[in-house]
Amino acid sequence: MRRTKAKNFWRLQLSKMICAKCGKYFPTYAKIDGKARNFKSRKFCLECSPFGAHNTRLLTVQREYKCLMCGETDPGKFTKGRYTRCKKCRSVYRKKYVKEVAETRKNGRIRAIEYLGGKCICCGFDKGISAFDFHHVDPKDKDPNFRSSRHWSWERFKNEIDKCLLLCSNCHRLLHNSNQLQRF
Repeated sequence: MRRTKAKNFWRLQLSKMICAKCGKYFPTYAKIDGKARNFKSRKFCLECSPFGAHNTRLLTVQREYKCLMCGETDPGKFTKGRYTRCKKCRSVYRKKYVKEVAETRKNGRIRAIEYLGGKCICCGFDKGISAFDFHHVDPKDKDPNFRSSRHWSWERFKNEIDKCLLLCSNCHRLLHNSNQLQRF
């Protein structure tokens, strides 16, 4: 007996939705004009949006515009769909963020190159960090998410580059080209 009460309680709770405008509960099923109607995909109750009313844009809750950096509240100074930073502060923030991210990635790459010796193992080239590639000795051991490695922790990245050789771009291309020639 007790178990069925609990089932019925949860069945009733799951059969109710909350209106996004007024916050009242409304049923997920109802009969309208003698037909059973499903309201599971509705956001608003029948009082806020009568059945058959399709335009609900005016019912959505208006967001408050307030810049977290300068305190601006004029909606005209915000980009459409943005509520927390005005256009001016967003531009400043993005420029600063882009510089920080680029610096962090560059520092991570320098650290990885230094970890692997700082020079090409074939020819000894050691000028310019952009000229180095990480070559996986066994492609089967390569992590499938290696392309997104810039988001990894140093420990995870270090474990991955332990499976690699540090090569300059030219030696890396020659190595892959010679592998292709051997296949034919």
